Amino acid sequence: MKLLIYGAGGLGREYCDIATRINNIESKWTEIAFIDDNKQENEYYNHPVYTFDEISSFDRKDTEFVVGVGNPATRELLFNKMKEGGFTGAVLLDPQASISPSATFKEGAVVSAFVLISSLSTLCENSLVLPGAVIGHDVTVGKHSFVCCNCSIGGNVKIGERVFFAENVPCKEGLTIGDDSVMSLGAVILRDVPESVIMFGNPARAMRNNDEKKVF
Repeated sequence: MKLLIYGAGGLGREYCDIATRINNIESKWTEIAFIDDNKQENEYYNHPVYTFDEISSFDRKDTEFVVGVGNPATRELLFNKMKEGGFTGAVLLDPQASISPSATFKEGAVVSAFVLISSLSTLCENSLVLPGAVIGHDVTVGKHSFVCCNCSIGGNVKIGERVFFAENVPCKEGLTIGDDSVMSLGAVILRDVPESVIMFGNPARAMRNNDEKKVF
């Protein structure tokens, strides 16, 4: 089985490290490689680099992928591109994470080291949680969403699609976070968040719209 990481950059390297740690335990992939349509090099981080066109001949039954790019809108674009190409998303769960056996992970979900995933939580397709984050019980992290380092998500929070949590964001239990919204660095989330807004401050307020689906 091959693992393809779409994005030969810093986040892609982190994914590669997670996959290597998994391989050291269970030898899951015979090859770990990157996809990048902009790089000229054939190798990155001591692993092969392919363009999307070059993987067209790969056996779909013997190849899976993850998206190693941070912006949620771009994550969705690349995930859909791979799915339309017939590929299946892998699930990467770092062996150094603490994960409830009742948690659910959809294809393309990635959990980094030192993350806590509590009971009956769900990480939807192509979602990502970075080191030091705490995901409380019964939390849903929506498709293509990104939870950065040291965030703390209270129990029963519903995070929509393409949501971005910057570093060090606490979120009160029982809230709903709308699609395409951004929790900026250190924002303290105490109320439900509408769709397509950028939250700043303590307590966090919607200070501007996120119509261009950027991250801050």
